Amino acid sequence: MANRYALFVCMAAMLGFAKAGLLSRYEAKSDKDYDPSSLFQEALQVVKASKRLDRYDRSMILAEIALNMVEFGLFERAVKVAKDIGNEEYRALAYGDIAAEVSKRGKKKQAHSISVLALKTAMAIKETNYRLTALSKVAFRLADAGFYDLALRAAKIAKNESIVRSKIVDKLAKEGKFEQAKKMAETIGDVSFRLSALKSIALEMARAGMKQQASQVLDEMLKILKEKFKDPIDAVMILREGAEGIAKAGMKEQAKEIFALAVQVAQDIKPEPFSSLSHRAFPELSVVVPLISTMADVGLIDEALESVEKLAKSKSLTLDKAYPQVLHHISVKVAETNQIERALELVSSINHPYHKAISLAAIARVIAIAETARIGTK
Repeated sequence: MANRYALFVCMAAMLGFAKAGLLSRYEAKSDKDYDPSSLFQEALQVVKASKRLDRYDRSMILAEIALNMVEFGLFERAVKVAKDIGNEEYRALAYGDIAAEVSKRGKKKQAHSISVLALKTAMAIKETNYRLTALSKVAFRLADAGFYDLALRAAKIAKNESIVRSKIVDKLAKEGKFEQAKKMAETIGDVSFRLSALKSIALEMARAGMKQQASQVLDEMLKILKEKFKDPIDAVMILREGAEGIAKAGMKEQAKEIFALAVQVAQDIKPEPFSSLSHRAFPELSVVVPLISTMADVGLIDEALESVEKLAKSKSLTLDKAYPQVLHHISVKVAETNQIERALELVSSINHPYHKAISLAAIARVIAIAETARIGTK
């Protein structure tokens, strides 16, 4: 959002200067004559000359320009632009973003130097709250850059080690470094983030075809969840993501078991009406509905219907009263498998006019698309 806002501010400023003739020399040029380097310089001139931009706008725009310079391999220029960012937090984050991008391009030595700059800049912020916030954000960027020692150094000061370690595990797993990932996961103190880390390892193993190893990690995850984890909302979210991932990787039977456990845990979910987090204030819509919808999405239609009926019964409600939006989602998924009669039968059990109408319309669309495809193959 901040980047988009910064871009809009910069564009507005450039439009204003265009009237004064500042950009007139581009009017006669063709597209092939444009030079990104000169346009970057023009953008910097706009920022420097504008009196309409405050310190924060200027900092956001310079950070955006610096990142775009990295896209063109202008690493040194990007760092030079970042140095001119007035807001220390934005400057530290810009260094971190640049370091991550430079690292992805294989310039590890240069990226490490920039990462050190990011860490030093964040640590030099005088106001404690701003310093800790900057270090917390920088830690993620340094983890993304692959400099885990620096990332954990920042995270330790910011007191968000568990989540940063979880991110490092995710990155290691995606790189196929499973032993390193498992060792890092063992060091995560927060149970929620450890579960999330194990889920990442299991998913990447499954995607790599290592189904037996993935199964072992999942067993470990489920053991921790049953013995130590007390938050049903987070538990359902972690289980849903894990089950979806392994189902897509071809481990359908194990996915069924994990979905079944998630449904069992979901029966203990209670809303927290005063929470500022939507998934806690409205867990039925934000947690339970996505759980059942995901089951249908991966092809477990019967299991989804059975589960949603069980959840409705646990609340002493009819299926239609409890989860009309789930019936809509499942009916459409059934229609997509060419079981139109079964889909319409499900819709007939929906009493709410909104959900009934959109379900019928969606099924009609599925039929129309299938018919169009059939005619096209003739």
